[in-house]
Amino acid sequence: MFGTSLSIFQFTDRVLATTLSLENVVVGDNISLNGQEFVKLNDSGLLMMASTLTCPHGKMIAGKHMRCFTCPAGSTYDATNVTCNCTGAGYVWDWRANACVIARLPEEGDQTNCTNPIDYMDSWNDCASLNEFDTVCLTDRRDYRTYRVRKFADGQCWMIDSLHFGGKSGQIDGCAVNNGEGNFTYAWCGGSSVPGCTAGGSTTLAQAQEQFVSGWYGHCRVNNVDHNYQYDWGAAMQSTLAYNGSTYGSNGEYTTPWQGICPNGWRLPVNGVNNDFQILVDNYGTIPGSFWTEENKWSGKYSGLAYSGDGHLIYQGVRAFYWTMTYYGEEYAYNARISSDEDIVQPRRYMNKMDGRSVRCIKN
Repeated sequence: MFGTSLSIFQFTDRVLATTLSLENVVVGDNISLNGQEFVKLNDSGLLMMASTLTCPHGKMIAGKHMRCFTCPAGSTYDATNVTCNCTGAGYVWDWRANACVIARLPEEGDQTNCTNPIDYMDSWNDCASLNEFDTVCLTDRRDYRTYRVRKFADGQCWMIDSLHFGGKSGQIDGCAVNNGEGNFTYAWCGGSSVPGCTAGGSTTLAQAQEQFVSGWYGHCRVNNVDHNYQYDWGAAMQSTLAYNGSTYGSNGEYTTPWQGICPNGWRLPVNGVNNDFQILVDNYGTIPGSFWTEENKWSGKYSGLAYSGDGHLIYQGVRAFYWTMTYYGEEYAYNARISSDEDIVQPRRYMNKMDGRSVRCIKN
């Protein structure tokens, strides 16, 4: 099968070892063997996957793959998030090694150039101590991805990397699953392998209730520029009443702060009278290169949008769009737009709720 015959595997709570070589299998590849699913950890070890793994004590965790665990010394078990919380300052739980280690980057790869995360996003509360343009790196406890956070002249701390959340650790990443162009049937939910994913966009309440991954509403997909995620407004808002055609929000039912798809303790930007993007424009101008695209400022990428009709990507490398929580009408919601082709930043535009746009969260 792989250039050698696989024989005896021994189950030791979570790691499977073999006396035979696995050098012909790439690390991270899945292996089917005798009705079981495994993933290669290294040349001598395999990890059993969630679909076939039964833990004697009921605790399972995952980056991409499930494993049984008991919390190590120096940590406490968090039943709500199925994780271990390390008690030492600056330490996080590394589920691969099942140990408390100095905070480090998530498994999936670093899109942020953050080499030293200092805290989790939901527990960090030091924005007031930062000066303008100071930057910290924080980890989203939901999936262990790390983001840069920067303080601006508005006194607020913003994510300066667009959100890349497609589901909690241990779930299918419903946004990453969908990399295809123009597939109307599954263009938003992520694919037929995602529970609850059916045809079409958010045009009815029933379709708005589709889940791109268990417990998370809306539609999303990865873009080809910064490789982060484009969300329709229902996904950004995390409300089944934010669908295209809904009047919910017309009377101010969405109140500030609105968390939406952001981590706990963070919120979506506001448009309208108290326009978060307008305040940035007032301080930094409407020319993209003066603030909005510079690495040491907003660090914007022209990631385009996912078109509402079939989910295909447009304006890649030309424009960037960022959702706000502010309702405009049954078909529309406000967003900010950065245009390289028009050389302008427009902080207050309303566009189709079904389009997929980037999300930048603000610390409460």
